[in-house]
Amino acid sequence: MDIFHEYLIDWWQMGLMKIALIAIGIIIGAKWPKLFSRPIVCWTLFILFLVIAIYTIISIWPQI
Repeated sequence: MDIFHEYLIDWWQMGLMKIALIAIGIIIGAKWPKLFSRPIVCWTLFILFLVIAIYTIISIWPQI
């Protein structure tokens, strides 16, 4: 049972990923009050999270 697989990436690829994550974090932080002031957005994101979480659990379960 090996749920963690090894990936090999270069240092510059990791740097690009970190820059992208920092950028999306700044965007989410700047837009947070406006985005989540509407309940429909919160419920939509929560349902999206549940669907993705259930899919992930179902796809990983046979490997365990």
